Amino acid sequence: MSRDPAGRVRPDTGAGEGTNDGLCRDIQTVFETTDRVAPVTTPNRLTMAIILGCLALAIAATPLIWGMLNDLEHERKLTHGEELATVHCAACHLKPAPDILPKRSWEAALGYMGYWLGMENVDYLADHPAFARENVTGRREVLLRENVLPSAPLLSESEWEVLRYYYVDTAPIDPLPQTGKPSLAWELPQFRLTESNYSPEVAVTTLVRIREARSEVYIGDSGENTLAVLDGDGFLKSDPRRFGLAMSPVDIEFVDDVAYIGSIGDLMANAASAAKPAHITTLGLVEQSIEGGAISVLINDLYRMA
Repeated sequence: MSRDPAGRVRPDTGAGEGTNDGLCRDIQTVFETTDRVAPVTTPNRLTMAIILGCLALAIAATPLIWGMLNDLEHERKLTHGEELATVHCAACHLKPAPDILPKRSWEAALGYMGYWLGMENVDYLADHPAFARENVTGRREVLLRENVLPSAPLLSESEWEVLRYYYVDTAPIDPLPQTGKPSLAWELPQFRLTESNYSPEVAVTTLVRIREARSEVYIGDSGENTLAVLDGDGFLKSDPRRFGLAMSPVDIEFVDDVAYIGSIGDLMANAASAAKPAHITTLGLVEQSIEGGAISVLINDLYRMA
């Protein structure tokens, strides 16, 4: 055996050892090859198990993570929506609770109320019946005619969506049951049915007032613009009375020898309020009867918003 210049041990190839020449050359080749090739490393089994386990957990937890994010977004929208309702809804009236209407009713109601805030896009009502959409858009025409729409939206489209989300998402699907109410009594023994000769062709009754002291019933009809008086048996004491100034009677009060009659004005909102304003008139009583009494306008041009 001898050493090469690098100090490695190598077999002698002298006489008498010819039978080992091939083996010696193979051993030498192994040593030389080992010096030139870098060692190959493989991942530890434990490391691979940890990596695969983490991947599996991440995949399994993805739905849970998304669910948690959705819950956080849901709560954020509800909180922000209620804040917007406090600012915008309560600016004109008491802030309504979401449970006073079912979800479908809120969608249509908010469509109308949105006009007051300058929100005119009602595409979210696309799946509602045609009559409901027409009712909402018809309100816009009234507000536009009355010149009460804001010149610019009072909140952004995204804020309006969040405000609607608060009411619609929180509202019940069906109307809440009316609890603590007595059962309906289908019989009314204290009343008797009487057929009256007061029978307008198309009744638009907007006033019913019982005047017990005279056993009279006053009926105001806004379709005919009349005030009728029935006796205690339900019959007309005289023809229904019409007045020079058309009225839609909704209330009547008797004070001494004067009757005060309130007219609502444009009942059907078919014209601008200024075209048919509400008013209060006085009607002089003759022996406590409206027959023959003089009428005059006490307060005119009362503004009524449809």
